[in-house]
Amino acid sequence: MPYEIDDVARTALVTGVGGYIGSEVAAALRKRGFDVWGIDRTQPAGAVWRGRFIEANLGHGNSIPSFEVPVAALDCVIHVAGGALAREVLQEHFRPDLDLIDETFRDNFLSAVDVVEATRGALRQGGSILLTSSINALGSYGLPIYSASKAALHGFTKGLAPELAAAGIRLNVAVLGTVDHPGVRKLHEAEPGHFERLQRSIPGGRLLNAPEVAEQLVRMSSNEDLRGEIIVIDNGQLAGGAMND
Repeated sequence: MPYEIDDVARTALVTGVGGYIGSEVAAALRKRGFDVWGIDRTQPAGAVWRGRFIEANLGHGNSIPSFEVPVAALDCVIHVAGGALAREVLQEHFRPDLDLIDETFRDNFLSAVDVVEATRGALRQGGSILLTSSINALGSYGLPIYSASKAALHGFTKGLAPELAAAGIRLNVAVLGTVDHPGVRKLHEAEPGHFERLQRSIPGGRLLNAPEVAEQLVRMSSNEDLRGEIIVIDNGQLAGGAMND
């Protein structure tokens, strides 16, 4: 059965709410008075998600969409779920691992297709879908499979945005630089000095953090002038070029 939602309240749906960025995005939306629904593979601890959570392994089902959403009354969707797989990060040299390619594209590209298809019919006129990509898709930062999966989002958005715009829905992509949080730190724990080298490569000398990224994603999602845009949020990291060891 579809979930019941108050047609009067502003309602948002955020994926990856079990992660550092997704949880901060949800918190930023709540501060603005949104009724926030969360999606993740498992429900995060805490009473805040009681009755407002959809369990789904995005992009990994046998069909798309793989989950149900409220019938109507969504104002914005922010898709944060996804990321690089540890086994690609740990590879010294590229190998065409089909399982790695399949899982990476399901996590980062098919998950976005899944979310768009599931939510497009539930959005109000003027609603927004914001996908998140990575500067890996634009620069020379290694991780070729992850980079390709994020670059696919750019072409998908440019191709689909006009159709959604005709239906009153804004589709955009935020291209994120490295966001410093414990999950990313753990992913690169086998690379001593990785984050120090990253910081030296950034003109401002500072990586993004999850709360500030969340605020920028929420502001971008609410910008009614954006349609089919690919916008970089990275503290100047891309301008600094690929880091040198």
